[in-house]
Amino acid sequence: KGYSLYDCTAEFRLYWLRTKLEEEAPFAAEAVPYKIRLAPYHECDPTGLQAAYAAPVPFIRDGLLFYLKGGHYQLGNTPLVLVWKDRHSSRYPIRD
Repeated sequence: KGYSLYDCTAEFRLYWLRTKLEEEAPFAAEAVPYKIRLAPYHECDPTGLQAAYAAPVPFIRDGLLFYLKGGHYQLGNTPLVLVWKDRHSSRYPIRD
């Protein structure tokens, strides 16, 4: 509808994405032969990290993404998002 999400925080953009997909899910189910599902979202606290590492997911886990909640969108590479891959979170960990 023409609303720019560039000036919104990452927390709001994730909320908007989830609610938009929930609203559109009944219509999308009729239009395409496959389901679009979002990856689980957890707070970055001990409980959330444990869930991100150990909770079952319906796909092959390939790392964790950490977003700075208050970070505004930036094009290109940004220090506001971290990709974490180790032997517990990915079949292909990043090695130094």
